[in-house]
Amino acid sequence: MELFAYLIYKQGAYCTNGEIISVLWDGNANKQPYLRKLISDMRECFRNVGAEDLILKKYGAIGVNINILQITGDPQIIADEYRWI
Repeated sequence: MELFAYLIYKQGAYCTNGEIISVLWDGNANKQPYLRKLISDMRECFRNVGAEDLILKKYGAIGVNINILQITGDPQIIADEYRWI
């Protein structure tokens, strides 16, 4: 959930795996395999409900396709809730 929230917060910008690890796990490089598994599981979940176009992936980076979402509210609230900033 936190990974998806971070992608929403980034408003469609691609995030590198290193950036995500830095933000979510204080730069713990040992989390790299866990991150890959989370990304795979998240993409599979969206694929299972017919929303495979929601997650954008390219080598070493991931983003969310905000063109197919209706986002309301201030994304800063997400960052405050998870204390990323």
